[in-house]
This record gives sequence, C-alpha cells and structure tokens, in this order.
Amino acid sequence: MFSKLGTALIFLVFLAASATAEDFGTFNGELVYKAVPGKERVVETVLPFSFVDTKGKIWTVPVGSEVDGASIPSAFWSLIGGPFTGKYREASVVHDHFCKAQTETWQDTHRVFYDGMRANGVDETLATTMYGAVYFRGPRWVVTKAKTPRKPAVSGTPLQIGSKKIDIVALAAKPGITPEQVRTAIDDALAIDQESAFVKRLLAKKADCSLVVESLDSSDASFAMCELDAEEKKILAARNLRILIGDVETLLSANKSLLLPRIDSYISQPSPENWKPVNQASQRIMRLVNMTLISLAQYKSNLNNVEQRQDLASSDLNEYLQSVGVVEKLAKTRGMMLQQNIRDVPSEAEDMRRWKLVYVEVLERLRLELPKLAKGLE
Repeated sequence: MFSKLGTALIFLVFLAASATAEDFGTFNGELVYKAVPGKERVVETVLPFSFVDTKGKIWTVPVGSEVDGASIPSAFWSLIGGPFTGKYREASVVHDHFCKAQTETWQDTHRVFYDGMRANGVDETLATTMYGAVYFRGPRWVVTKAKTPRKPAVSGTPLQIGSKKIDIVALAAKPGITPEQVRTAIDDALAIDQESAFVKRLLAKKADCSLVVESLDSSDASFAMCELDAEEKKILAARNLRILIGDVETLLSANKSLLLPRIDSYISQPSPENWKPVNQASQRIMRLVNMTLISLAQYKSNLNNVEQRQDLASSDLNEYLQSVGVVEKLAKTRGMMLQQNIRDVPSEAEDMRRWKLVYVEVLERLRLELPKLAKGLE
C-alpha cells in the first residue's frame, strides 16, 4: 500500500505530465474509403470524417471525396511508406482534400497536416520533416478577385530561384526545432531575390511561372509559383498589382514619415549616423519598387497574349497599356534614384537636397497615375 506521501508524489507526476503534454487536435469519425474504378491510386471516402484543431476549427472531409496523396511530394513517400500508411493516413486524407478544395489558406492547410500527424502519434521529427516537405514543395494557391474565375484560387507549386539551399531532412532533425522555425527557414530559401538577375530568371520562365506578391504588412513571404497557364498568370499579375497599388499608395502617403524626414535630418546634420536611417528606408521602398516592376512586366505581357480581356474593353486597351507603361517608367526612375541611397558612403548634403526635389516630383507624378492603373483592375 502506498503512503500518503507516495500517493501525492504520483499525483504530482501525473499533473506535471498532463500539463506538459501537447494538444494537437482530435479526429472525429472513422476513416473508411474505397478504390475508385478506373483511377489508379485514387480512393473515395465513404463515411463522415473530420479533424478538430486546437482552435476548435473543424476540417471536414465530405463523404465521396476523392484523394490520391498527391499533396505530399512523392520524393518523401519513402520516409512514411506512402500517404495512406499507418499513422499518417488520416492526416494525409485531410491534407489532400483541402489542397484540392482550396477553401482554406495553403499555409493553414499544410500546418493542419502536421497537427494531424502529431495528434495520431507520429514521431515529432518525422512529422516535422513531412511538414517541411509539403511547405517546401507542396501545392500553394492564392485567392484572386477575377470577375469570372474558373476556380476559387490560382494554384501551382513554388519555385526556388535564389542561391540559398535547404535540406528538409537535416533541418527537421535539428534538436528542438519547431514547425514555425522550419517555415521561416523555407520562406528564406524560397523568398524572391530583389536583384535584376532574379527578374531575368523569373521572366525567362515564360511557360508557367509568376511572382506571388504579399503586402508589406503581411508576415508571409513573396515567392515564385509555377504550373500556371496564360490566363492564370494574368489573373495573378492583376492580383499582385492590386496589392502593390495599395502598398505604393501607403508608402507615397508615408514618405512624410518614412523617408523624407530622414533625408531632412541628414541634410541638416550630415553624418554616418544620420545616413543609416536614409539607407534603411530606401531599401524598404526599393523592395516595393522591384516587385512593382516585375508585376507590371508580367501583367502587360499576359494582357497582350490573352485573347479574352474581360477586365478591359478593347477600345480602352491601348490607353490602359500606356498608363501601365508610364507607371513602369516612373517606378524605374524612382528605383534608380533610391539606389543612390543604398550604399554605405553618404552623399553630400547639397546633393541630397537636389535629390529630394526631383524625388518628390516623381512621387507626385506617380500618385496621379495610380488611379488610372487601378481603374482597369476593378
């Protein structure tokens, strides 16, 4: 018989274990599926099935959903023995269904795959590896505002263009690494390069690749997405421009608090310390300029190539393309001017005074052109 002290210790150990145990969510219902005649490696669910995540959100896979495990990169199947194997099966079916339905964000859909695996008892390292695999090479999609979209989102697969390399298996094996850290590492590896070499490489992928822009206030990284047709590329480029126009308008308004005050401070007191804020503010705006130029080039190219231009009447096309060209020219001018500030060696105060006068004039011309550009995207 245990003493009172022994019983108390056991109770405390139990409480400690309960307090440290992680809750990854719960599966509801039994996963039952059948083969689909005439379709290789495709199965169809025959009973209601769902996953409830830790926030209480229900991820329901309707009866009759067809899944094939394609949402998991096949190169990683050897690690788990296939998407419908053992403890991975339930999480794989939920992930596969929502990758096809695209009713949730691709980020949340990939994360629920990790939570589902962990909820079903998959080893942490293996679950992290598979999460990294789908985040790195799995499907992605973005919602657009096209007037007659063929589907709820434009979807494709990410493309790694930059020089950063990443080993998903080695990354996931690092002691104590979290899914959030894996996501950040992959975002860094896939994030677009702002140098002109990147623009050339991306635009050279004429067959199916496009830039996916995220707004400056978003925590998501911008990236390149492939396997798109011409119409999808045009729709995506228009979506990018909507975001960029909003960002440009914000930064145009914010120049009074972002860059120009730093220029004024430097002109008043030229010093390396006062030059650093000028450099940093110029780099931030330069990122926006580069993305604007990429999206303008892609939108103009696809607008010319797609026969059905449902967002512009044919009589307005030439005028609209001229507006795109004007904004493109102004953006390039602005970018060339900002390059003068993205360096360690400070400029002379008088040079910066003249620079500011020209820069403000370019900003005002750009402000006048943006409404014309936005009108064609409505």
